[in-house]
Amino acid sequence: MGFLLGPWEVAVVLLFGATVVYPIAFYFWDPKKFRRFPAPGIAGFSNLWMMYQQYNHRRPIATHEAHQKLGKIVRVGPNHISFVGRQETRDIYGHGTPAQKDQFYISFTGTHESSLDSTNRQAHGEKRKRLAAAFAQKSIADMEHLVVDDVQRLLNRFDKAAAEGELINVRWYINLLLFDLTGSLVFSTNLGCVERGDDMMQAQKLDGTKFMSKPAQALRNSLRIGSTMGWSPKLFKLNKRLTWWHPGWTGGANFTSIVLNLVRTRLEKEKEGVELNDFFKSLVWTKDREPIGLELGEMVAECGLLLNAGSDTTTIVLVGCIYLLTKWPRAAAKLRQELDEVFDDSVTIPPYDSVKNLPYLRACVDEAMRMHPPLRGGLPRVTPPEGMMIGNEWIPGGTTVSVPTYTLHHDPDLYEDPWTYKPERWLADNAADLQSVFLPFSAGARACVGRNVSYLELLVIVSTLMHRYEFEFENPDFELETKDTVNAHPGPMMMKITNRQLSTR
Repeated sequence: MGFLLGPWEVAVVLLFGATVVYPIAFYFWDPKKFRRFPAPGIAGFSNLWMMYQQYNHRRPIATHEAHQKLGKIVRVGPNHISFVGRQETRDIYGHGTPAQKDQFYISFTGTHESSLDSTNRQAHGEKRKRLAAAFAQKSIADMEHLVVDDVQRLLNRFDKAAAEGELINVRWYINLLLFDLTGSLVFSTNLGCVERGDDMMQAQKLDGTKFMSKPAQALRNSLRIGSTMGWSPKLFKLNKRLTWWHPGWTGGANFTSIVLNLVRTRLEKEKEGVELNDFFKSLVWTKDREPIGLELGEMVAECGLLLNAGSDTTTIVLVGCIYLLTKWPRAAAKLRQELDEVFDDSVTIPPYDSVKNLPYLRACVDEAMRMHPPLRGGLPRVTPPEGMMIGNEWIPGGTTVSVPTYTLHHDPDLYEDPWTYKPERWLADNAADLQSVFLPFSAGARACVGRNVSYLELLVIVSTLMHRYEFEFENPDFELETKDTVNAHPGPMMMKITNRQLSTR
């Protein structure tokens, strides 16, 4: 009688072979000659090193530590090489690069791809083209009044905290503001998060069942588990089944349900014949007012990306900027001097046209994005089948490659005194050279399409807050904590806010 394995035994054997036997055999076989690159821990054998660091919010820091110890080129996975350097950054992310998005991005794909997780170059180009007109500078200028309305609600809350001497979690209220701004700019909807002090939103399932959910924690839980499993794309579906119990999968479903409710509500306005000037219209109409005819699932995918990027990543930069300006009062004083020379007491929220060319303001924002980029880890790309040169190394085809943004932005070979908040570096003679190693929005054809609206929000909000208020940490020794998923989520930032005495300056 033969020895037969049951289905669970077969699954265990296959899993053991895929996660233990094959990686070790692949390491010693070394068909791509990657053993010449140093690797931390078991990273040369297994993706488990990267998955462990990702799940524990340490991928950018662990990768940075590996580069500090092992050099500019580090093997961070069996088939993943991490580079730090100016030429390497151009080769991987620059215009004309043959490298494409890695299969890591499948972890973000639902029923339909968005412009974030689309790995096909042509499909990505079509999706990006649809959004490009909406994110053009002129289109954004027409929506500036929406930004003003939402920022005023934040000022009302901060004025109240200042008048009552209340300690307030500035990070949380900035996050709420960005939810409100995204609701206004994308869906022409007032979400009312700042006024309520929470992010509770209505969600609905495909069958129309409605419920209430909070997107901030749902998004973070979803990004945590999804990005962890994304580092083993061949086993993604299996790993998702094995971790069915994780709250991140439910969080992702709830976040999608929130977006679905926003999309359906916005589509109802279209059916009523209401013409609205927001980003959503670029998913419904061409610039010649011809219907595009996207499926509901594709609209939800793109709007989910906009809600994620519009709320989370801009929050990270704004919080980082206020944190750093409070830690470095000399820079804050210099910024306020620039603002005070331009605005008088009657200006509450300055128009974008009046702040977009202020050199020190822009330098303060860019320096905050250098030190606290919204995505600190390397964005993975895959080399073409024929392989490619990266720096001085020939990398075979089908290899995952990346440049870790956090490490690049703190490389002393590229940035003098990289751990010091120094906005002046962006006004120096070599500032143009720094742009080639500055990746808050990525670079090249895959760079963030929302760059223009991000700068509008950042420059208007930072100038408004720094012109109107003084900020003080609850604890003078406060250090901002960051937990990385894909985004670099800042922790609570309790502060005392004081209205500046404009008339006595």
